[in-house]
Amino acid sequence: MCLDGFKDIFNVDYSEKVIQMMKDRTKDAFPTLKWAAMDFRCMNELEGSSFDVVLDKGSLDALWSDGGSQWDPSESVLADINASLNEVLRLLKSGGKFVSITFGQPHFRLPHMKRPDSWDLISNEKVGLYYVYTFEKH
Repeated sequence: MCLDGFKDIFNVDYSEKVIQMMKDRTKDAFPTLKWAAMDFRCMNELEGSSFDVVLDKGSLDALWSDGGSQWDPSESVLADINASLNEVLRLLKSGGKFVSITFGQPHFRLPHMKRPDSWDLISNEKVGLYYVYTFEKH
C-alpha cells in the first residue's frame, strides 16, 4: 500500500511480538508506518471518527475459527464479532469505508456484518480464494 502512495497507515495486531517484528522489518523502507499491539475488539486508545478506511484481512476470520459451526456460531463468537464491528464503526469517519478480506462466504458472514442503520454494503466480490466486503458508514 505504501508503494501505491498510501503513507498514513496505522497497523494493529493482537501480538506484541508480531508488532515488534513488523516494526523492525519495515522501519527503513516504510518509516511512516505506525504499529500498535491492540485488541481490535476494544481500541479505546484510538480516537473515534478518525479513520477514512479500516481494512481487515483475517482478523474476523480468527474470531470465527473457534471450531464451532459456521451455520450456528456460538454466543461468544457473535459477541466478539459484534464488539469488533462496533469498534470499526466507532473509528470510521462518516463516509468512511470498512473493507473485510476473508475466507468467509457471504451466506455465513453478511447476516452478522450488516448494520443497515450504520453502514451500507457497497461491494461484495470474490477475488481468488477470498471474499471482499466493502461497507460505507452513513
